[in-house]
Amino acid sequence: MKEIEMNEIEMNEIEMKEIEMKEIEMKEIEMKEIEMKEIEMKEIEMKEIEMKEIEMKEIEMKEIEMKEIEVKEIEMKEIEVKEIEVKEIEVKEIEVKEIEVKEIEVKEIEMKEIEMKEIEMKEIEMKEIEMKEIEMKEIEMKEIEMKEIEVKEIEVKEIEVKEIEVKEIEVKEIEVKEIEVKEIEVKEIEMKEIEMKEIEMKEIRGERDKR
Repeated sequence: MKEIEMNEIEMNEIEMKEIEMKEIEMKEIEMKEIEMKEIEMKEIEMKEIEMKEIEMKEIEMKEIEMKEIEVKEIEMKEIEVKEIEVKEIEVKEIEVKEIEVKEIEVKEIEMKEIEMKEIEMKEIEMKEIEMKEIEMKEIEMKEIEMKEIEVKEIEVKEIEVKEIEVKEIEVKEIEVKEIEVKEIEVKEIEMKEIEMKEIEMKEIRGERDKR
């Protein structure tokens, strides 16, 4: 009996030991599984960190690209602004040159007009001088004609006087009076002609002054 009991006890102990061993094995397995899970979790975390770093790098790269694009756009805008300014300057220079050319043309036209007016004034003066010369010649011719008429009249009178010496003194006086009247009439005619010429000259000068 004792042996049996002893055997049973031994068996129990062996079973207990086996159970303990199994429990230890189970615990070791669990520990390994936990370690494996922790390793997996760490790997997942590392991957997530790597992914985040990649994302951050991509974001940084995109930001850099965006900044470069912005810088390029700014540079392009500055170039466009400069080109516009240059074009505006060129347009202004062209406008200034056109204005200068127009001013020169206007001045040339004014100078030509002044020259034409001077030529016209000279022509008018020349015409007036010619008219005066013509009038003076006409006056001279008339004076010569009048003198010739007077000479002829004197000659005729002398002839008449010679022929009519026998006539009465009254007749002579009448003739003398007639001669005087004729001379007065001739002088009046000459004075009227001179006045008419002076009026004409004044009118010509008035027209010239108006021009």
